[in-house]
Amino acid sequence: MNDQYRDLPDFAQFVENADEIIFVLNPEGLFSYISPNCTRMLGYDPGEVIGVSAGEFIHPDDFQKNRESFFQTLSTGKNTRGIQFRIRHKDGSWRWNTQSMSPIRNSLGTIVGTQGIIHDITEQTTSKSAHQAIVRSMVGITGLSSLRKIAESISQWLSADCVMVGEIQDDCETVNVLSMQLDGKEVTGFTYSLIGTPCENVTEKGYCNYPDDAVNLFPESKDLVELNIRGYIGTPLKNSEGKVIGILCALFRNPFASSPSVEEIMAIIAVKAGAEIERSQIERELQQNRYMLAKAMGLANLVNWEFDTSTGLFRFNDRFYELYRTSAGREGGYLMAPDRYNQEFVHPDDRDAVTRVFSTKPASNNPDYEFQMEHRIIRRDGEIRNLIVRVGVVVDNEGKTVKLHGANQDITEQKRLEEALRHANEKLNLLSGITRHDINNQLQVMKGYLSFLDDLAKGPKYQEYYQNVVESAQRISTMIEFTKEYENIGVSAPSWQNCRNLVETAKKEAELGNIVVKNELPSSGEVYADPLIYKVIFNLIDNAVRYGKTITTIRFSVEERDRDHILVCEDDGVGIPADEKEKIFQRGFGKNTGLGLAISRQILDITGITLRETGEPGKGARFEIVVPRGKCRFEQNT
Repeated sequence: MNDQYRDLPDFAQFVENADEIIFVLNPEGLFSYISPNCTRMLGYDPGEVIGVSAGEFIHPDDFQKNRESFFQTLSTGKNTRGIQFRIRHKDGSWRWNTQSMSPIRNSLGTIVGTQGIIHDITEQTTSKSAHQAIVRSMVGITGLSSLRKIAESISQWLSADCVMVGEIQDDCETVNVLSMQLDGKEVTGFTYSLIGTPCENVTEKGYCNYPDDAVNLFPESKDLVELNIRGYIGTPLKNSEGKVIGILCALFRNPFASSPSVEEIMAIIAVKAGAEIERSQIERELQQNRYMLAKAMGLANLVNWEFDTSTGLFRFNDRFYELYRTSAGREGGYLMAPDRYNQEFVHPDDRDAVTRVFSTKPASNNPDYEFQMEHRIIRRDGEIRNLIVRVGVVVDNEGKTVKLHGANQDITEQKRLEEALRHANEKLNLLSGITRHDINNQLQVMKGYLSFLDDLAKGPKYQEYYQNVVESAQRISTMIEFTKEYENIGVSAPSWQNCRNLVETAKKEAELGNIVVKNELPSSGEVYADPLIYKVIFNLIDNAVRYGKTITTIRFSVEERDRDHILVCEDDGVGIPADEKEKIFQRGFGKNTGLGLAISRQILDITGITLRETGEPGKGARFEIVVPRGKCRFEQNT
């Protein structure tokens, strides 16, 4: 110990037992003395410090303010107090300290150095930072932003090189990092494997602290190896049932000695982080459930609504309006009075029934009470749809109905199929009766002529009777052919058919020769019909070729009339005589078999479509396929 310090009272005893470090710096900032307790407090033997610049031990971020304090004392001779900075412990960790410094003068009063006291405030600083970290992490922020704030706060509090808040995935082996601070910067999209990492131990044992050498303790953890991590602390994140669902950890490139207060504060913050992760999991599950419900409702053509008895108003949503081909913006919001709904959306023939439902008190105050009804709606695009409406009630504590809630299911396609099936059955019954009657008549004719043949010698009369028998057999064959064609009608369910494609297919099968088929139907046009509608198009083309005589062109187009769509097939041939315009649709009429147009009408009638001839004799035939509203989807562009 230098003689110049011996005049301080009891100096030797004081420096040996003090909880602070006492030091002396020469004018160049080199240690000329440091008290022996620096070994206990910082791990250095005094001999390792004497002659070394103080700046070698000071954190880079704190170096400038400490240097300014030193030169201020040298130049002004004034004491400086309360300078806070970090000093590197021999193990590489950083300790917070506060410093007071005063000048040293020689016998002439000249300043020849500085002397000071360093007081370790690491625990106090840690506690203060921890408090701030808790406040920043807990107050006013939720969701992913909260986890981001937690990572930032812990990084600042512990001066950690890396902080991660992660969620354990369903495979229980992978962690998806929801928030990560690495070297003071946010990192996104990071995942890591639990296997062989200190985090795996956290999931099994709870809070874990590895003060030093973590990189060698867990050599299989590639992230620890790449970052050269020595210190590690981690705590589990749990849900409300106590299940570990995530990891909160801090990593250090230098050794880090944890303390009971650090563990306690990490545990407090972990409660917040765990709650936020559980919240996000619940929200994801709810979102998935909503998505699945929406998909299921879409597949079932279902929409829902509410009716508030206190306001007398419906409350709809976007899905509801989508079914009705409209929007909340067009309708002025999501609330609507029953009178307006009935007037603008319900089919006129069903309005009275719907009105009675919402003007009459429900028959029961039982919350399980339900009823249902069917009615038709007219959508904003004019299409008529069939609905089945199921209605339930919501009652208050007094048993009073406060709301009706319902689900509307679009059953239009089902209704169409039922109607088509009914038509098909009717036609099959008709076919059975007609065919049986006609064939029986022809058989009676054949039997009669055969009996005549038995009594006649071969001659002119014999030949006449024989020819009659042949013609009768031919008619029977024709009837059987008609039956073969007819039995396919209604076998397959009606579906949407692309009209332009039907024409393209039919004209490839027809023997056109030099005749041109102009297909002016829009590519998007569709009709709801029996799949055999392609035979209708073929029959129209085939009849035009057979009977048009002077024909050169067949043209297909579409018109709209009284909100129905008309598919037109017209040619430039000789046309149809006025007295034959209906006869051509009768079975057996015509120069060929007379079956094509008769069957065509039957095919179209399955879904309520009609066929008629409206051409002007001598100027060409014109067939109109009249498709009623709701059985067609046309956009007038090609």
